Amino acid sequence: MSSTGSSMNRAGLAALACVLAASSPVVAQSSGGGSAPRGSLSHRVEAQPLTTVPAPVPPPPLPPEASKARLRAPVDFDYPGNALRAEEEGTIGFEVHVGPDGRASACIVTATSGSAALDEAVCRTMRMRSRFIPARAASGEPLPDLYAGSVTFSLPADEAAAAPMESNE
Repeated sequence: MSSTGSSMNRAGLAALACVLAASSPVVAQSSGGGSAPRGSLSHRVEAQPLTTVPAPVPPPPLPPEASKARLRAPVDFDYPGNALRAEEEGTIGFEVHVGPDGRASACIVTATSGSAALDEAVCRTMRMRSRFIPARAASGEPLPDLYAGSVTFSLPADEAAAAPMESNE
């Protein structure tokens, strides 16, 4: 065997000894070059037991998102008699202040129809008849909020069928 082959063999054996030492409690022997006789114990390597890594802790659940106030049910608006007789119609934009209890505490007209009777009827009806699912903070606590919407009063072909339509923006 040549000196090159012999040194490669020694390097290979040393690497194998390291691999074996890492996988089980084995006594690794060194051969060659040192002062210890061939086959004698030059150092002892014992593998440590494998430790298991704990599974990562899942992140905490995300808090629920905050929610806006929502109407519990549609609100029926009565066409004011004086506006009907005057043949007034139009769309009214409004904002309702909703309390944490789900009740309308105030209403303001944000876009007038041009008819005071229709504008007043919308806010009066929203304060009296509307019930809301209150807004909620991310923690679930009920909060005051604003609810915006619009109502359109239009004259029907048959006055007995007069019914305004509500939409929220």
